[in-house]
Amino acid sequence: MKHRKLYIKLYAEGDNVNYYTIQFENEISETQKFFDNFEEEEYEKDIKTILAIMEKISESRAVERHFRMEGKIRDSAVALPGNLYSSNLRLYCLRISDKIVILGNGGLKKTKTYNEDEWLS
Repeated sequence: MKHRKLYIKLYAEGDNVNYYTIQFENEISETQKFFDNFEEEEYEKDIKTILAIMEKISESRAVERHFRMEGKIRDSAVALPGNLYSSNLRLYCLRISDKIVILGNGGLKKTKTYNEDEWLS
């Protein structure tokens, strides 16, 4: 089994929240991969929604209502956008606290839960 070095790097710094991202050695960050994968015009509205929510969170706090709960409660897996917003895309993350969010990668929502999706789980 080949091991890859994993880094957690600052992605964006806000007044009240810092976003971090996961990055494997010699690769771009998982969050940048997400945004690069969905550059097409058909996803523009979804990407703008996610970015607007991230901005709103950074101006206030990373409270639970901004996120969509995913996985089990104990694993802290959440997604953007939250339940109050409609989007075909999900950006998965870990909400560590009201001030720290670790952004991961994401994908197109095709199944009822992320565990059912072969690519997302």
